[in-house]
Amino acid sequence: MNNDPHQEWELFLLWKQEFELYLKFASDISCPKENFFLNLLYYWVWRNIKHELSENELSQYQNVFEQADKINSPYVKLWLERTNKLINDKNCFDEDEWWSDRRPYDVES
Repeated sequence: MNNDPHQEWELFLLWKQEFELYLKFASDISCPKENFFLNLLYYWVWRNIKHELSENELSQYQNVFEQADKINSPYVKLWLERTNKLINDKNCFDEDEWWSDRRPYDVES
């Protein structure tokens, strides 16, 4: 069951543009929604690059990427690495590749 307040919650959060806050939550393993915010960061990047919005908001948020570079979370580091690859070559991932293997360090019990 989805516990989001609205079915388009991700779009609302993207509209709010609180990416530094989302990055903080995505890198906090004690945050119960850490994975949601990590996915939101992936969605933000994918939406901007692959959907070729008229105004690419990623260029306005270099500080988010600089902050992410200082975070010691393997998933945020992987997101940043993959984001940089996609920014440099928007064809380096297809959609399945982008959404797969985002949490390779999770251990299944």
